[in-house]
Amino acid sequence: GAGVADRLVRALLGEGAERRLRRELEVNPPDAAVVFDPHSALALTVARDQVQNPAPVIAAVGELEPAAAWAQTDADRFVAVDALAAVALADAGVEGERILVVGAIGERAFADAAREDRAALRTRFKLSGKVALVEVAGLGPELTGQLALQLSLLDGGDTITWLFDAAGDVEAAAVLRRQVPTLGLRAKLFGATADAALLWRAADVVVGRPRSEVISRVLLIGSKLVALVDDSVPGSAKAAEI
Repeated sequence: GAGVADRLVRALLGEGAERRLRRELEVNPPDAAVVFDPHSALALTVARDQVQNPAPVIAAVGELEPAAAWAQTDADRFVAVDALAAVALADAGVEGERILVVGAIGERAFADAAREDRAALRTRFKLSGKVALVEVAGLGPELTGQLALQLSLLDGGDTITWLFDAAGDVEAAAVLRRQVPTLGLRAKLFGATADAALLWRAADVVVGRPRSEVISRVLLIGSKLVALVDDSVPGSAKAAEI
């Protein structure tokens, strides 16, 4: 709402939340507070400045193009994905001495998988020739079918083993089970499995939409990304360029 009463209620709720956060920091002071978005960082830095024994606030900036709002948070440290992200933070107003470049920020399973030998993983999963992984989860049945058809038309496609990651997308998995045998693709389909990160690591190339999760995974496992750019991911063309 836009009325005076509504603004008053929101102000009171905000003050109450701030007091609870400040009390929590005083009663159970952490060694450090790690935040993943500018709004949380702003709330924590305000509360930090009002307690007797403040804990440092560490901003984990996972974006390739960090929002300018990070500069308004006064976090003690900003960890960035790469030098370009660090420069963007500095341009927004973050002091350079507060910025640390740490590499890709993603899931622990993919960071662990990066230490595995790629050739050994291919032997373990019985993968031959060139190996490419295709993330189809969320594409929908129509786009999944079109993509499978396009892959079957590639020159030298018979030398490539395709790993299709459907995650929990039942419709995409059903389309692939139906089309892959008829298209003659040498492929394996997997879903939500504990071996997912290892299968990603086994691939030289990942085909997928340039979402932040996908980009982080590709950076962590040391593969190359072939970006599927469409309207479903805002700013995907720019992200692919970066």
